[in-house]
Amino acid sequence: MPRYFIDLHDGTEAVRDREGRELSNLDAARVQAVRILTQLAQGFSNEPRQDYVAAVRNAAGTVRLRLRMSLDAGPIGDGQDASDDGVDAVAGPYPVWVSKPLKLHCFLIAVEHRRGTAPVYAVLASTADEALEAVTGAVAPRAKLRRVGGLSKDMTRHLRLKPGEIRMI
Repeated sequence: MPRYFIDLHDGTEAVRDREGRELSNLDAARVQAVRILTQLAQGFSNEPRQDYVAAVRNAAGTVRLRLRMSLDAGPIGDGQDASDDGVDAVAGPYPVWVSKPLKLHCFLIAVEHRRGTAPVYAVLASTADEALEAVTGAVAPRAKLRRVGGLSKDMTRHLRLKPGEIRMI
């Protein structure tokens, strides 16, 4: 069975997994990382916002998966007053924080080869770095990758890509 390492960061302290766990596949590693993040969240501090990140590495040290969890626990107030933009105003020390969904783009990432045509992957991610990281986990170690473009929203919808999914095109 492959060995996966789950590194953690709580916004202030990083903990590197030096022992790892033998798990059947990357999906089992994801389930284990979610369990660990859930346990961390149970120790939620008195901070109004807490962020946690888990990075799942394979035995070669390549990050194959990253999970991010954010907890917001600011007071809401009575919400009686309305602001000019239609969002309820809040009495108290914390402003209203409404998270917007991440904007996802379809990036095209090429794997450079000395001979022949380079395979190109489509990746739905919020940044080019995230797209490069996703492809890094799916190709040979030390492969040279570069961003070569992107796809329109219509084409992305047509492909039905999911966030983080990579597909050779």
